[in-house]
Amino acid sequence: MVISEQQVNSEVIIEKMVGRFDQNACQEYKWRMDLAINAGYRHIILDVTDITFIDSTALGDGIHSTKVWPGSWKDESGCPRWVCPGHT
Repeated sequence: MVISEQQVNSEVIIEKMVGRFDQNACQEYKWRMDLAINAGYRHIILDVTDITFIDSTALGDGIHSTKVWPGSWKDESGCPRWVCPGHT
């Protein structure tokens, strides 16, 4: 999997994920999430439009990241979001 970043503003970043999101990609995903959190982003948009496959380990890590989001940010509506534009 390849992940690219696009900074929207000082609080929002888009992480575009391309390829297979599987057990082998989980470490990079966690690293990117930690990096964004430590950089002070309150809102992380995970663009999964170009994900071709996701396994249960990756899905679990993705869900887990929304549960362990820093508590004070949850109170201010800050948390990661998974989006897939153009798909319903």
